[in-house]
Amino acid sequence: MCSPVGAGWFIKRLNTFLANVTTGFLWFALVFWVFLETRSVLVTSFMGGAYMLLVAVVGVPFGTWVDRTRKRQVMLVAQVFTTVAFALALVLLMTTGGVPTIYAGDEFAFVGVKEERAGGDDAVRPEFSAPPWAANPDGAQMFALHQYLIGLRRRHPWLHTAKTAAVRLDNRQYLYETRDGEQRLLVALNIDDASMTAALPGPAELLAGSGAPPQQRVTDIVVPPHGWQILQPCLLYTSPSPRDRTRSRLPSSS
Repeated sequence: MCSPVGAGWFIKRLNTFLANVTTGFLWFALVFWVFLETRSVLVTSFMGGAYMLLVAVVGVPFGTWVDRTRKRQVMLVAQVFTTVAFALALVLLMTTGGVPTIYAGDEFAFVGVKEERAGGDDAVRPEFSAPPWAANPDGAQMFALHQYLIGLRRRHPWLHTAKTAAVRLDNRQYLYETRDGEQRLLVALNIDDASMTAALPGPAELLAGSGAPPQQRVTDIVVPPHGWQILQPCLLYTSPSPRDRTRSRLPSSS
């Protein structure tokens, strides 16, 4: 069962951690350089006090200015690219090992665009009610994708302990195999503006993908730009060798 905490939560925390570490490192480097030049702890103390005073005085006005700056159009344009990338990230999340987590609202493609009007924070802090919530076309499509991928994991419970290995990897295209013993899935992700073509290690059943391709057995794939596909390798039957057939006719020693 999926937890109501999504990958976005961890990414935000990681981004905050890296920003704090970088800021702290630069600040320490500056203070240490001043100490080496002056050999005075008093000077470094004045620097620390001035920094805290600057944050206290400038922080609120700067945040207010950012909130009131016209940025809605930029955020709406970014929303289109985010939706496409989010679908690929969701496929990656739900087809690799471990326990996937979903942040509440991700399944409806909530973007939280802040608008300069009364109630402009409503999208940032939506009021949750009993599902299903009303969703726009993008949200309905994202909800359907969540339903399918969660169902995929339930039909393949071995994904919980699966390991992932790259079959093909370049800067903008990724074909990987998720395996647990004899259970396998092949997943293709394409963030390029051109189609992705690749030959498979063997025949596979096309389960799903961008544009709802028909289920069929294939030996190579064509993934549309900014698209994805999930395939299940076919179990190949290997006929027994003459030696094995001879052994099978031998009487048992017991």
